[in-house]
Amino acid sequence: MAQATRTRLEEALGGLRSVAIPSEQVISENFAIYAEDNAVRAGVTSHLVEAIRDFERRRAAMVSGATEIPGVPELSDLLATVRGEHNFLEAEAHELEHKATHPARLDEKRARLAVLRDRNTFAANLPSMLQRHADLSALQCIRRCLQLVNTRAISTHITALRKEMVTAEFNKRIQSEIEVLDLKHIPFQLQETSSGGQNLFSIGLQGVKHVKNNQVLSEGEQRALALACFLAEIGDDREKYGMIIDDPVSSLDHIRMRRVAKRLVAEAAKGRQVVIFTHNIVFFNEIVSEASRFGEQTPLVKTVIRKTDSAGFGVIEEDKEPWVADLSARIGALRDRAKSYASLTEFDTESYRRLVKDFYSDLRETWERAVEELVLNKTIVRFVPDVMTTRLKAVGVDDDDYRTIYHAMKHVSERSGHDMSSGRDIPQPKPSEMADDLNVLDDFRIAYRAKQKRLTEAREKLEEPVKAILE
Repeated sequence: MAQATRTRLEEALGGLRSVAIPSEQVISENFAIYAEDNAVRAGVTSHLVEAIRDFERRRAAMVSGATEIPGVPELSDLLATVRGEHNFLEAEAHELEHKATHPARLDEKRARLAVLRDRNTFAANLPSMLQRHADLSALQCIRRCLQLVNTRAISTHITALRKEMVTAEFNKRIQSEIEVLDLKHIPFQLQETSSGGQNLFSIGLQGVKHVKNNQVLSEGEQRALALACFLAEIGDDREKYGMIIDDPVSSLDHIRMRRVAKRLVAEAAKGRQVVIFTHNIVFFNEIVSEASRFGEQTPLVKTVIRKTDSAGFGVIEEDKEPWVADLSARIGALRDRAKSYASLTEFDTESYRRLVKDFYSDLRETWERAVEELVLNKTIVRFVPDVMTTRLKAVGVDDDDYRTIYHAMKHVSERSGHDMSSGRDIPQPKPSEMADDLNVLDDFRIAYRAKQKRLTEAREKLEEPVKAILE
């Protein structure tokens, strides 16, 4: 009897263990969307989770044989609520399914959706549409204004006045500038038009067929023609405003370069301030030479823009040409460099070799400058067009002068960049030797200056007639 009872108990407990009670997590996940719908459905979900928790506790107590087993929870209200929710959701699903499959309602919703999309597009494009409307309105007003202020009558009247008061004189000035800049051999003609009440002038080639200037003229001729037109345009400027010209001689030959220099200096002689930028040293000296010919009428300021290691680009200096300076300035600069080397103690380094090479390269150039400026007394100067024969009175090169120059140039040239053979790998000169080599030049300069003074005094006597002796 007891065994039979035990067997039935085990069967009952086995059936109890096999009852599938969903976990709280399963209930929460499956009812998550349902619970988010409103507060009532969130409460139903909570009650279901609590009921599952109670049933799980009751089964655990029964299976374990506990003496106190929790009672069966009261679920009648919860079941009624769940059945009501089930019926309501099933009816709602049926209604939605019916609406979704009904053609008329579907078309109505599609039409409604299209209207909403159009409204959304219109709202997004409304600022652009309003701006476009404003632009079109303004354009319509402008076109109306243009009709009311047509400039044809003004242009016609201006053309007549221009031909009477401007064209003839302007054409005369252009032809004069063309002749000055050596372009007279090219057949040009003045062309004029009026546009929007403005006068427009151009210079073109004469011919049966219109040909662009750049199809016939060289780059230098185009540059000269542009400069001629510019000078003609300001030729009647009674206010004498200043002129700023950037590199006006690009692509010009030497003859036309000189003509441009004379023309610009002549403009300055009228009392006009002329500012010229150039990279061309020949043109620079043409300007200087022509300005000196006018004298006080054309005061000149020479400004050099250069680069230094300390300040970089854009260093501006007036009346000073850095390494194109006179002989005395070059010797002074080299002497300062030689003094700065006095503290050096290592003479076998690559940096010292380059320092020596640069020093002797500049010393060689300074000897060349000495021949130009001192020995030849600037009778002939690089980049200067004139030959100043009167300076020959201070020129007198004897054998001693030649010997000094020859051996000094040979010595500095050996150090200034020539690739020395390995067999003549002589040591680098010390700073004191560099200073001594510089002193050779300085002593020569001092001695030759004294010699020039004596030569000048003697040769000036040759310029005067021999005075007759009355007996």
